[in-house]
Amino acid sequence: MLNIINSSFGRPQFTNVDMQEFADKFSNPQCYGKNRKPWHMVLNALHITLNEISLESLIAHGIDIHPHLHHFLVNRQKKVDVVRGEAELIVQTIYMTSGRWLPKETLSHPQYQRLSSVTNELCYQLSLKENRTIGYHIESKMQELVRLVLCDSPDDIDPDLKQTFLTVAKTFYYRAYVDPESINCHVHKVLFENVI
Repeated sequence: MLNIINSSFGRPQFTNVDMQEFADKFSNPQCYGKNRKPWHMVLNALHITLNEISLESLIAHGIDIHPHLHHFLVNRQKKVDVVRGEAELIVQTIYMTSGRWLPKETLSHPQYQRLSSVTNELCYQLSLKENRTIGYHIESKMQELVRLVLCDSPDDIDPDLKQTFLTVAKTFYYRAYVDPESINCHVHKVLFENVI
């Protein structure tokens, strides 16, 4: 979802006014009609995707996550650069679609905040990766994330949530350091080849 938004608004013909209007229309879906704005198709696709994710979660777990996922996306647009919050958005989506809930206390918990910050920064840096060498900054962030996930404390957040942050970071890491052809080959083997 974020890749679509970023690639659409990364073009020179889109202004900050367009982005603000997009965010306003996304925040108030009842106010958006079919217009000829260049980003209308993106907005429509985003709403359809959210509806499909929410419906699948409703069917699987009996929980309607649409308002919460929509609220999270709207708040992300207001708070920070959306690209830098991509990892947390993925974590939130995975967690909610698994039928679990993140109460406000968890979202404001210092450990959650630190996990989110480290994961977002790490994944953002990995998404910018142009060469295939591991830099000190990425290595140290990955080590910090592993420590945060594996170390227990008396006031811990859900271990599955911590593991989800690590899984998302590992996915970005894999995508940054393994060529697309190898990834496709690996996915093909996992999905389509028989296990002996």
